[in-house]
Amino acid sequence: MILTKKLYLKRGFFSTFWICLRYLVSSIAIIFTRQRGTKVDQARKVGLPVLTTKQDGELQCNSCGLCVGHCPTSALDLSATSEAKVIDFNLDVLKCVLCGLCQEVCPIDAIRMGHEAPKADHAEANWVLDKNELSKDKIISRLA
Repeated sequence: MILTKKLYLKRGFFSTFWICLRYLVSSIAIIFTRQRGTKVDQARKVGLPVLTTKQDGELQCNSCGLCVGHCPTSALDLSATSEAKVIDFNLDVLKCVLCGLCQEVCPIDAIRMGHEAPKADHAEANWVLDKNELSKDKIISRLA
């Protein structure tokens, strides 16, 4: 059975309109549900490791080297004196996979996972952070 052109155009217009209306309603529903879900819980957001400090501003690290030994990508580098004082503590951001093993193995809670993600940059020298940059005044770096 062949439909006439007039009937076919009417039927095609209404079915196309109905399909577009359903797509529009479902798209609006998806947009609103995504907007509600975009609130990021800051406590669950994982960023770069941060060195904690004592009340006097000195690093909490006793240079045991457990974090360096357990790092799967060798992103951490530590050098210390014989009196267990940290001389240099470096983090290579390009190697770090934000796994959190350094935080887990630290016996004195001297290193924690922060909330700041690495910023984009083009110079490779800017990807190595030293102990001063890792222990800046951040909320998580101060012990309560």
